[in-house]
Parts: sequence; structure tokens; C-alpha cells
Amino acid sequence: MKLFDDIKRTRVKQSNHTESKYSFLNESSWKWVDYYRNQVEEWYSKFPDDLDFHTQFTSRIDWQHSSAFFELYTFALFSKLGFDVSYHESIGARKIDLALVSDSSKIHIDCVLSGEPNLNQSIERIEKQIEDIIEEVESPLYWISADFIRASDRTPKVSRIESKLQSEIASLDLEIGEIKTMEWSDKNWLIEFTFFKKDPPVERSLGSIVSSQRGGLVDGPSMNILRRTLNSKRGSSYGVTSPYIIAVNSYNLTLYDELIKGVLFGDMKVRGFNNNLYVENPFFYKNQPQNTSVSGILIVKGLHASNMGVVDIALWENPWSKNPVSQEFKDIGRFVPRLNDSKQVDKIEFMEGLKAWEILDIERRYFEYDH
Repeated sequence: MKLFDDIKRTRVKQSNHTESKYSFLNESSWKWVDYYRNQVEEWYSKFPDDLDFHTQFTSRIDWQHSSAFFELYTFALFSKLGFDVSYHESIGARKIDLALVSDSSKIHIDCVLSGEPNLNQSIERIEKQIEDIIEEVESPLYWISADFIRASDRTPKVSRIESKLQSEIASLDLEIGEIKTMEWSDKNWLIEFTFFKKDPPVERSLGSIVSSQRGGLVDGPSMNILRRTLNSKRGSSYGVTSPYIIAVNSYNLTLYDELIKGVLFGDMKVRGFNNNLYVENPFFYKNQPQNTSVSGILIVKGLHASNMGVVDIALWENPWSKNPVSQEFKDIGRFVPRLNDSKQVDKIEFMEGLKAWEILDIERRYFEYDH
């Protein structure tokens, strides 16, 4: 049983924003999508048989597909690093996603999405409609990015949005590197559009999207979403006694390393901002070490089908963990905290590792096959 249908593919049109991720990946004839399918099928050929996993991966519900894809990606990553990887091992009454065996040691990994946008399905549907409207605006020279600052389950007058965008595009005269912003609003919606010149020109109009439900940009909400995600996967809730890693695929677009540091260790300052940002209850330390059953947090920054080779991956180690994993993960980039005499973090060193494309032995930028 394969993950994708064995069919002749002739589809060349791009995905619209109301279409499921799996449907597009299953039907597209684009070269990069074909490359992606071949890689994923190769990984899946070594994956343990599991009907529930197959159902999740082929789901037309995006978060189910994305969750399964992240599990398979993590499985492939550690298989390529030489681990013997099993799936859904039982620990007590619960199942944990992955178990890695190297020599005589065993490491458990649980995978989770963080900041997955559009928790409100009505808002999701409307935002997707607006994204499709943006794509329909002819804009050969300028990207149009949208930040949904305020949203509602009441559909705005999308024809007015399209008309406003068309008028603004017609008046633009920007050089490369210049940007212009514009706000569109009604009593329920506030959208900030940003325009900047394409280099080189391409057909698509939509640049980046910040959903109203992605937890904000560089501020408290982004940090709080990651903190809540980690809390849902604490090792103590499983009863693990071996090394345990939480693998997080974060969709927060600006989850900078300074923010991750703040979520895990507390006191921190965001570069470029005047005020310090704090997490009231850092995951690894509040007055004393906590969550010591967690060996580290593997942060993957926005994994999608198109960026498997270049996505940023790094392990943030817990210096107070009862089961450290530093040596087993030496081939992955690691943030290693160094403790002072008081057993508190004095500094955090980054240890360079292999890039994702090197580990997985895939083309680094296969997405450019069709560009």
C-alpha cells in the first residue's frame, strides 16, 4: 500500500487555498511534487505497517495530514542517522510516536505541531477565500502579502478587497527592496497588505500570509503557544524513564531562537526590541529545574512538502534532565546550555550539525525544479 495514487498525472495548475494539502500533492504533475512523492514513498517503504497512519497521511483534513507527514519525516531523519526506529510503542496505557534504538540505549520521541493556523474552521474558510482572491489579482511585478490582524466568522465583502488591491497595484512604482503597506478593514476584519517587487517576475501574486490564529509575531502569544504545546507533551504524563525528546514542527513564522530560549529558560531579550519579554513559567526552569523527564526539545521551523531539505532543525538540550542525550544527537545542530556553579544557565552554545538535506540525502532545493 502506497501513500499516493498510482495514476497518470496531467495537472499543472497550482493549488488554491481551499484545497487540502494532500489532494494537491497527490494530483500535481509538477517536477518538485513528483520528487517529493518519490522521496516520501521511499521513506514509507521502510515505515512499520500501520493503517491508522496511512489514513491520517491521506486525510483531506490538513492538520491530520501534516501531523502524519511530520511523524514520517522525523522517522526518516533518525533512520538515516543510523537509529533503528519503531512506531507507536506502548508505554503504559499510552502510545508514543517514535522509539529510537542505538547500541543498547533507547530514546523516545513524541511529535507535535505548534501554532497550526486557523483553529476556527469558519475563519479558516474565509481567510482561504481571501487568499484565493489575492491570487486572482493580476500582479506580475509585485508580491502581495497579507497579515490578518482582526478576523471574524462573518464574511467580509471580498469584492471590495479585490477592487482595493487592483487599484493599489496599478498605482505602485517600487524598486527592489522597497515596500508599501495598506490596510483594509470593516467592522469585523482588519487586514494589512504589504507590497514588494518580485525578483524575478513570476505568475503568482500571493507572497506570505499571517493568519489571525497563528499566535502573533514577535510577542507574548507566539511564546505562549509554544509553551502550551510543550506542556501537552510532558514526559511525566507518559511515565517515561528513558531519554525523551519532544519534536515540534512550529508554524509560527517568527519563532526566533531568542523566543525559544525564553520559553525554555525564562529571562531573555528579543533582539531589536526595547522591552524584555518573559515567560512566567519557563518549561525547564522555574525557581528550580522542572520537567526533568524531558531530555530536550527538537524544534523544526515550519516543515512543509516544499522545504524538506532546507528547513531549520535544532535540538535544545535540557541541562537538568535525568536522561541527557547529547552524544546520541551529535549529528544534529544543538543548543547546549552551560551551567554555572549555582547550577543555573550561564550561557548557551550552538554546536553545528548536518543540514536536513545532508542527513536525508535529498536535493537541497528541489522546490526550484518548477521555478
